[in-house]
Amino acid sequence: MIVCHLRAKYLTDDHDPKTYTGSTALLTVMCDFDFLFGLVALKTIPSNTNSLSKYLQGKTVDVITARKTATATKDTLHHCRNEEHFESAWNYTDKLAQNVKEVIQGTRFSFKEARVGRKKQVSRRRQALIGEEPATDVQLDQTAKDCHRISTYYLGLDKVIGEMDSRFSGNDQDILCALGSCILNSDASDEHCEKVASQYGVDHNLLKAEKAIYSKFLTDHTPIKGSQATAADVVSTLYNNDLHVVLPVFNQVANILATTPATSCSAERSFSALRRMKTYLRSTMGQTRLNSLAILNTERKYSNMSVVTDVDQIIDIFASRKGRKQYLF
Repeated sequence: MIVCHLRAKYLTDDHDPKTYTGSTALLTVMCDFDFLFGLVALKTIPSNTNSLSKYLQGKTVDVITARKTATATKDTLHHCRNEEHFESAWNYTDKLAQNVKEVIQGTRFSFKEARVGRKKQVSRRRQALIGEEPATDVQLDQTAKDCHRISTYYLGLDKVIGEMDSRFSGNDQDILCALGSCILNSDASDEHCEKVASQYGVDHNLLKAEKAIYSKFLTDHTPIKGSQATAADVVSTLYNNDLHVVLPVFNQVANILATTPATSCSAERSFSALRRMKTYLRSTMGQTRLNSLAILNTERKYSNMSVVTDVDQIIDIFASRKGRKQYLF
């Protein structure tokens, strides 16, 4: 469809210089099998990581859910890294190539078939620095298909999987898993509870006992039990039923899990608000006031609720400050 549109722009009598040059350049690039296969292979990665990317950019991101979604995404990418999926991508690219050949038939454009990439020669300086042996004269009998399988399809998937492993791995992720198991699972293991207690300096036996009391409370209140999907739900249940006073250690650990950010998106959103809060007309604003306004803007959902419910108290506090009365007469 795109190639047909570009061909029509190229063959039109109205040769606008900008349109003609752009359509010619893009059509030349698309008449290349390597370029088409790169697009098809690249489509595999965003289509599988799109849901995870949107979730991590959301405002209500839960650490445990984010880790589970990331694990499922990595498993899906690992599943795509096989011969069956590569053959499907290669055959689809071959069909696209045939369509492009039909469209450009009768024009000056020629289609470039799949090619074997040239092997990069390692410089002598690099060989001396890293101790790499010079390339031998042995020539690997690789076809263009094998080259794209190794250097394009598998390499792209391996890069993304490796980056996700480095992002969602490490000791901090183990602590978060133990924390999520201790708070969200009714049958949390003693090992997880002990790891959480050791990390945050709370009593292990007391945490385990309060966890058992909370699990018994959920068993007696079945409607509440079905809504405990995230750490925020657990904290809300504790405060709505006055359990935060009865179970202080469990409440402390649940608050830690609920307030642990999964990404830095919320903090990055607050940066864009600085331009609206501190303008050239407010250049004399102090740091204390700017911090207060930034918190009110970041947590505007709760601050707006406070204005509606506690408006009289806010007026009283403002009126008790330094007098600003001005007599008109």
